[in-house]
Amino acid sequence: MGFVFRGIYRNGFGEGAFFVSKKEYSTQFKKLLGAEPYAGTFNIKVKEKDFGIISGLLKSGMRIHGFLENGNEFGGAMGLPARIGKLRCALILPLKTRHSSVVELISGIELRKALGIRPGARVEVTL
Repeated sequence: MGFVFRGIYRNGFGEGAFFVSKKEYSTQFKKLLGAEPYAGTFNIKVKEKDFGIISGLLKSGMRIHGFLENGNEFGGAMGLPARIGKLRCALILPLKTRHSSVVELISGIELRKALGIRPGARVEVTL
């Protein structure tokens, strides 16, 4: 069993689908997940202490490479396989983000619907 952390599910900025759908990202996410990623992210607010541990663990994770598209720079990220309950997913931490102490999960399915939860719900993730 790996590192287990808890947090609060929260809405993001509504940009996850845009980024996950980019071919350059989705190809890399597919390698990490072993499945085509659902176009969206599942955001979890975590304690500062856990965020520090997660950031350290991500150093040994998969590097998601950034890219240029039409003169726009899309930044890189780090990723690790994860589970939320029995559902397989991956934890992604963009190298550039507006979130503070928030991690993002991606999966081959829409996690929010699969888990049947709303913003504010407590969740547990295993890396």
